[in-house]
Amino acid sequence: MRISSAGVKGWMAAAWVLAASLPLMAQVAVVPSNPNPPVKVNTKVKHVLLNNYTLGGHDQTFMLDVLTRLATKYGFQLDVSDTRTYITPSTLEGVDVAVFNNGEGDVLSDSTSLGAMKNLIQVKGKGLLQEHGAASYIPCPTSGREDLTDPDCRWLARILVRQYRSQVAYNTEVRVIADSVKQGEVPPNADADAPAATMNHGRSNPESRMIFEALPPNGLGINPAQKYSWDSLADQWFNFIASPRLQDSQQVFDGVTFSPVNVLFSLDVDSSKTPGLRTGDHPCAWGRKVGAGLTAFNSFGHWDYLRPRGASTAHPVKDSLEEKVTWNLLRYLARDFMGCMDNRYQEYNPEASVTTLTSIDDPSPCKTPANTRLQPLSGKQENRFKVDGKSVVVPLYENGDYRVRILSMDGKALASASGRGGDGRLLSLPAPQAKSYVVRIEAPRSGLSSTSVLTP
Repeated sequence: MRISSAGVKGWMAAAWVLAASLPLMAQVAVVPSNPNPPVKVNTKVKHVLLNNYTLGGHDQTFMLDVLTRLATKYGFQLDVSDTRTYITPSTLEGVDVAVFNNGEGDVLSDSTSLGAMKNLIQVKGKGLLQEHGAASYIPCPTSGREDLTDPDCRWLARILVRQYRSQVAYNTEVRVIADSVKQGEVPPNADADAPAATMNHGRSNPESRMIFEALPPNGLGINPAQKYSWDSLADQWFNFIASPRLQDSQQVFDGVTFSPVNVLFSLDVDSSKTPGLRTGDHPCAWGRKVGAGLTAFNSFGHWDYLRPRGASTAHPVKDSLEEKVTWNLLRYLARDFMGCMDNRYQEYNPEASVTTLTSIDDPSPCKTPANTRLQPLSGKQENRFKVDGKSVVVPLYENGDYRVRILSMDGKALASASGRGGDGRLLSLPAPQAKSYVVRIEAPRSGLSSTSVLTP
């Protein structure tokens, strides 16, 4: 299944060639952490490890391209390895999310790497994202379908839930939909004997709802219902041994709890004119919680869609859906969309859709009552903001660069501005026409920030 592609360009190509010549245990920092990235986001994604080691022949460059662009844009550290012996407790130290790219088999076959990854996910509560060919050929004894309870079933197979059965030709175009099946519903186009869902999936599940925010539009731009579907996406789509949605109950393996599967994206196989895709309900990306950690599988990834999508329609879209989906998955796995959901507190996270995800999360994240006076950002001064006519005015006491954002109560950006602080300087932003909104100030000293809810 090797697919040729253009190599990484410019300095990325040079870095990758250099990496290939280094000793097997060498660490390759494709993108170092940047405290002042082009786009500043309040994110817990600080350190990502891309495990590009493969037992097979899939091309690894697409996901490398995507993650390199994201790391450059948002400033997180990206480490990359294509060596079998790279995954160890020391190389995973400080990693927020590990990405396994097209491994085409169990790339954690030795006890050191397997133990290190289990500790990262199950104990430390970090994230694991498996891409495309990661669903291929991981032993899990089967007689027509997997048996996850078999003691010889591999750890990665239990996380993936469903294994590759067959594939369609590369560049098969199909419509992808953001899954929104609710508890008690039978998935659209499902087999006649398909059971009803026992939980909410995708956009209907508050734990994963934010994954779908700010994704690019369909391209047709006519029907609002098309906001969460994307036409003419070309990839080497997989058929799986069975639907992952059937894994709808909690399991315990070796004392560790594996949650039911939450389907994130599905294929509308009726939209494809290419034979070979399994008909009916066809999930293509899903997640499950493992111990204290979060995991996801995404069968996108054999192409980053950095091209006009919907080329066969009159309304092509020039952007990268894969890049945006990957970024939102990284943020979900790093718990960006979790925290204080009560806007009466300074810890309020406008992007949070749940308070906790697993047992390691603080069930009471709301600590400090909010008001229009922010807590001190330095030992000497307090930042206060006030509404002056039609503006929100923020004094910038400390020397250095400030960033101020105004957000709606549901987390949408209303206004933002940056300025150099010191000498009593002021930063003015237009006041929203809203009953309540959030003012978030990021001050230069130690990256401290404060948030307050203002009700004029």
